[in-house]
Amino acid sequence: MYFIEDLINLLSMFHETKDILANCPKVTVPKKKYGYAKVSLFTFVNSYASSDVKRTIKDAFGDGCKAIELLQSRCARTTPDDQIRISNAFNNTTIHNNESISQYIKRFKDARLLARSVGITLEEKELIDTFLVFMLRNTRYTLIIQNFQTQRRNEDLTIGYNIAPLTMTEV
Repeated sequence: MYFIEDLINLLSMFHETKDILANCPKVTVPKKKYGYAKVSLFTFVNSYASSDVKRTIKDAFGDGCKAIELLQSRCARTTPDDQIRISNAFNNTTIHNNESISQYIKRFKDARLLARSVGITLEEKELIDTFLVFMLRNTRYTLIIQNFQTQRRNEDLTIGYNIAPLTMTEV
């Protein structure tokens, strides 16, 4: 599940490839002058692929964008019922009473990636607020979460102030 997140991070590092998976799961083909980026992406995906996946992407003929689309069509066939089920599962991804924060963050990231893979996207502000609300269900972290929520409210109230906003990577 983290491969696609790592791939998105990798592609966002370069001007030529930053838009390819910027709207994941939609694949944006780079401009013609950046054709070498598609070949590089294919080489990268192919290097991590199993023999079964290599058989799937061989029809891409060296085009990394096409290879990702082929993998999506093979692996991510979803119906509207699947989208509803995955959306409900994400909206019920709360922390359990005996679960550590690191276990929950991993589970939350997995649920977010699964939701994103079927086209369910949240802005970063919504994602952080959702995460904090889900965390409040465990009383062990109540004070910390309330502190973060206060910081979030202060960010909304002081739009003109030069303060460092809370981001999902901090959470």
